[in-house]
Amino acid sequence: MNYPPAIAPKPGTEAWIMQDLFGKYRLIWIEEADAIPAAAQTRFLLLLDDLPAGAAVVATSNCKLEDFKKRFQTRFKIYEVEPPAPHEIETLLRRVGLADERTIKNIATFACGCVRQALLDAESALQAAA
Repeated sequence: MNYPPAIAPKPGTEAWIMQDLFGKYRLIWIEEADAIPAAAQTRFLLLLDDLPAGAAVVATSNCKLEDFKKRFQTRFKIYEVEPPAPHEIETLLRRVGLADERTIKNIATFACGCVRQALLDAESALQAAA
């Protein structure tokens, strides 16, 4: 099957597309769906229309729903995920081994809900302490 470059499967995974791995259900995960070019969105909509039974598509995006074409919006059920609160990030940082409460509080506050940034800052703090 020829896929547009924007939605091409990762190398080596082509054989997995639309095949049963562990049961009768299939999941297609698309990161950063807002990065799909407009022309590829149209092609992607055609692929969504032809999915076999038991297939689900999960797409992530940091954009607003209005940034997508109307036809693209109506194909998905939208779930907005709020970023974690600073106290939740603090709990995570304690789990990964940070002990200094001041460092934990600073990282959690300045991460502004970005777990990736908090973990990168925690890694730097742990390396500096070693």
